[in-house]
Amino acid sequence: MDYWQSFVCEIYLVIIGLICICTYGNVNICLLGIIGSGMQYGGAIRESKQQTRKNPKRAQRDAKKQTLEMGIGTKSQQALKLKQEQNKQERKVRSREQREAENQRIFELKKIKKREKHRGH
Repeated sequence: MDYWQSFVCEIYLVIIGLICICTYGNVNICLLGIIGSGMQYGGAIRESKQQTRKNPKRAQRDAKKQTLEMGIGTKSQQALKLKQEQNKQERKVRSREQREAENQRIFELKKIKKREKHRGH
């Protein structure tokens, strides 16, 4: 297709586009029909979107979210961490039971001491 044919096609598309705006309110519907029928569109001027830099604080937050979702380290490191957490839970249960047993023992001693005080001479 030479220059004049593409120029005529562009003018035709502009006219059809204006008609489509008036009748349908949407240019894309008509342009898709024209382009699909074999007519070539000469080339639209596209606005280049400037790439904006990402805020460094936002980038840091996003990186932190990704590492929290995936987890840090290799599978073996994650397995060790899981085992450490299990040991921690067991240790907490054990220490709580020991603390309750010690408190119960102290309470029993206080009860015995109180009884002996009120026993008389």
